[in-house]
Amino acid sequence: TVVFGTNGASNVKTASTTATVSDVGGSLVNASTLQYVWDTQNTTTPTTGWATFTNGAALTKTGVTGTYYLWVKASDNATNSVVTKSNAFLVDNTAPTAPVISLSTTAWTNSSVTATITYSADSATKQYSIDGGTTWAVYTAPIVVSANGSVIARAIDLATNQSTNTASITNIEKT
Repeated sequence: TVVFGTNGASNVKTASTTATVSDVGGSLVNASTLQYVWDTQNTTTPTTGWATFTNGAALTKTGVTGTYYLWVKASDNATNSVVTKSNAFLVDNTAPTAPVISLSTTAWTNSSVTATITYSADSATKQYSIDGGTTWAVYTAPIVVSANGSVIARAIDLATNQSTNTASITNIEKT
């Protein structure tokens, strides 16, 4: 039998789990037959890419985006074999689309400027800063800016990937 430490996960930057293989029949697991592969296929056993592993070791897939499954195959000393796969690991290393900042005017004005920020659908956290990124506030409505400076908007998805955009306001003249 194969037991996964973590059997699937959503919104992770790295797919990682342990695979522990055991034999209840008495001939014990043949450690030299332990193999694994990370693959996007969930219905057909992969034919290439298999690597050996140590029973109970951490198996990791990094630097990718997509749905991945951990496939494991092993045999006992009586040559009984098993091939199994984990549940889906939804790996996300792609930043959300950068927010779009629209200013109410870019012409000279002696009034405040309103900044409206539009975020993509995969933006789980929507924030802005008007002090250079020292403090962040949750964006819920357009921002009224009364002095020249920058509006920084950032979007963070469920896997903590982040994108930013900055708009400079240099057209307010109240003197």
